[in-house]
Amino acid sequence: MAVDVSEFDTIEEVDKAYKKALAKADEADEPAIRAEWAEGKVAFYQLRESKAQLEIAKRDAVEKYPSAKRFIAQITGKTPAEVEASAKSFHDAIEEERKTFEQTKQQAADDEATARAQAQQQYGAPVGAGGGTPIPPLLEPHEALERRIHQRLTDGKGLQDSQSKMDVARWVPDRLRAGIVQSQQNPSYKSTRPGTADDKKISDDRTARKNAR
Repeated sequence: MAVDVSEFDTIEEVDKAYKKALAKADEADEPAIRAEWAEGKVAFYQLRESKAQLEIAKRDAVEKYPSAKRFIAQITGKTPAEVEASAKSFHDAIEEERKTFEQTKQQAADDEATARAQAQQQYGAPVGAGGGTPIPPLLEPHEALERRIHQRLTDGKGLQDSQSKMDVARWVPDRLRAGIVQSQQNPSYKSTRPGTADDKKISDDRTARKNAR
């Protein structure tokens, strides 16, 4: 009879297994079973010592290769050297993945910075003072809206789509505000003598040209 001592966690379980074997065996087989029992106990202690060494090796390995700690249950090996090699393989794989992620992240940041720099050069201020002909600044929001609205009308597309309605809703108040500011700041388009005969008289550039004739 052969008892696999690796299946047991305690020496008591090993003894119990051999006692059951003796109880079932013939008298002639008892000496062999007892001899095997003695050898089995030695093998159990050796196996337990080996397991303890492997657990220590695993602990040392994850301290040496910390990235493998999350996969400690998957670290295997029949010797301390094999355990360390297993931990190293997990560690190296994780570090390579992390390195690739960081490189991808940095590349994305570099690409974004490049795109912003190109946009600034194309639409914003010049790169530096004295660096040549200044690049025209980006259109003001109102001008951009007006340009887009006129373009759609020129193309015959109308202003009934949602984007156009939003543009018009933003453009009209700006246009009215500009007209009010113009009437207040440009004396050519308002009465300079309220309450007199000139109060309702329009005095603009066309009137000035007519009077000069």
